[in-house]
Amino acid sequence: MSRRPPVLPLLAALLLVLAGVSCGTAGTSSSRFALNVAWLSDDARAGRGTGSEGYDAAGRYVAAAFTAAGARPAGDDGGWRQEFSALGSRELFDGNRLRLLGSDYALADEWMPFQTAASCDVTGTLVFAGYGITDEESGYDDYAGLDVDGRIVVVLRRSPRAWEADGGGEAEGPFHTPAWVNHRLFVTKINTAYKHGASALLVVNDPRSYPPGSEKDVTMPYASIGMTGVGASLPAVHMTAAAGARLFTNLGYELAGLQAGIDDNGAPDSLEFRDAEARLVIATGRREVPTFNVVGLVPGDGSTREYVVVGAHLDHLGLGDRSSRGGAEAQGRIHNGADDNASGTSGLIEVAHALQARRGELKRDVYLIAFGAEEWGLLGSAHWAAAPARPLVDCAAMINMDMIGRSVEGYVAVEGVGSAEGFTELVVAAHDARVAAGAPALDLNLADKASANSDHASFYDRGVPVLSLFTGLHDEYHMPEDDAGLVNAEGGAAIAGLAAELAARLSAAAVRPVFVPPAAPSDPGGHGTPEGETDIQAYRVSFGSRPDMTYQAEDGVRLSGTREGSPAHRAGLQRGDVIVALDGKPIRNLNDYAVLLFSRKPGDTIEVTLRRAGREVKVTAVLEGAGGS
Repeated sequence: MSRRPPVLPLLAALLLVLAGVSCGTAGTSSSRFALNVAWLSDDARAGRGTGSEGYDAAGRYVAAAFTAAGARPAGDDGGWRQEFSALGSRELFDGNRLRLLGSDYALADEWMPFQTAASCDVTGTLVFAGYGITDEESGYDDYAGLDVDGRIVVVLRRSPRAWEADGGGEAEGPFHTPAWVNHRLFVTKINTAYKHGASALLVVNDPRSYPPGSEKDVTMPYASIGMTGVGASLPAVHMTAAAGARLFTNLGYELAGLQAGIDDNGAPDSLEFRDAEARLVIATGRREVPTFNVVGLVPGDGSTREYVVVGAHLDHLGLGDRSSRGGAEAQGRIHNGADDNASGTSGLIEVAHALQARRGELKRDVYLIAFGAEEWGLLGSAHWAAAPARPLVDCAAMINMDMIGRSVEGYVAVEGVGSAEGFTELVVAAHDARVAAGAPALDLNLADKASANSDHASFYDRGVPVLSLFTGLHDEYHMPEDDAGLVNAEGGAAIAGLAAELAARLSAAAVRPVFVPPAAPSDPGGHGTPEGETDIQAYRVSFGSRPDMTYQAEDGVRLSGTREGSPAHRAGLQRGDVIVALDGKPIRNLNDYAVLLFSRKPGDTIEVTLRRAGREVKVTAVLEGAGGS
């Protein structure tokens, strides 16, 4: 039996809310904005996770709000929804096995795969690479002189002498600088092993920090492993110190003694075991999850087939996933996403009301789209851009609102003013007109480039001019504490009013905007990872490839195109190419691609292996500096 909330009570509740606004204190849009943010980010919605009942309820709520605002349904078959499916996070299936030197190790009790790891069946010999660290600045390198290509690498957790700081004091020495903290991260160890050519990685709790058999010496839950930063899909697992001690005893070594030698000498002490056979089987999968966009329409006068899109993503993180910044402690907790992005969705509802009141001015139709699965890689907007209600070539512009609820003193970033001729003047004129009409002034911060961390990127990468409204990251970003009480409703409503003014002007313009191609490549990583949580430094190279964010098969990275004049363009890469290797190292997904590409330097020559029309093609390219010509 369906457990969905009945539609009529939900509609009735929404209409009561709207009636209270219209009959209340001057009927301010900030009141309606606040009420909508509160409803969408209430605990009852359980974080609006993709495929969840909370997301389903939120979708019906937005459809009801669009109805109340006078918008028309413009989804599949004349309804409000545009259906599509997305692949969920990796799950651990049956059939996992770790066999070392002829002995099997117990899943969960002794070892656990990292969630970053793709399915595999790897057989090879073992090699011990100390703490698994390569630090170019200091010259410390556990991999120096080791042949790890195609082999299964065993490393210790953390970094040399990390246990000295466990008492809460400030430890001193070369291994306790801020730069070394990054080397302790699981993803750093995974990415380092991947870049060195390992076929698999075993990360063992270091005995000094996690005494074998102690309460601390346990494997972490599957869903909490590898959550911080961008981790390659290298087959990798976490092992207890007790399991590691058992392995090294069978190899004729003492694990604690090996650790002590590295710590005491401050130098690597790596080992090769030519006859030490191992087999690792990881069985994981990603289930197909049905979801949808909510699509409304405010029609123009019918004089043109062109249209404008105003969008905001409706989904959030549900009960937490790898995108949560709260780590293992946040797993299972509701991530309400009041700012991200109940604020943008509530702004979209405000735009619906504002445009309905200005119907007589509109020339181009305006689509209002609450996108799904944005947090999974901009999938809802990418789906709409690939299968739009009307040809994308007729889309004159796209306006996006993502996190508009935390404005301070009127601050709002407007990205993408360089994506079309005259957009800077358009934004300033729209803002000034609203202020002249009595709206609060905003602190406009204009940026030429449009980032690739929200749904506008799905349009921008296909040649559509975009404007993205955003009030900035904060401590509650992707945390359970992103609640409605922290949202600045007056500021959010004012920003939504600016979006509505921009949409109205773009709809009424005599001539559509002229798209200006990007002068530099977009960040390929979806929602950005906060600084300090990944071993990928600030992007220092430019290649010019544009990954297709709709591609979810883990057999490479498909391109939606390249930047004109970029290294990728000069090398002949094309839309539809699937990159399967970089410098001979296999690429399964966008994380692998980012780990390899952004660890290179300007001027480096790379070999790109790609699949095109069923055949393998290899090309070379010379990387430029980020923002290069």
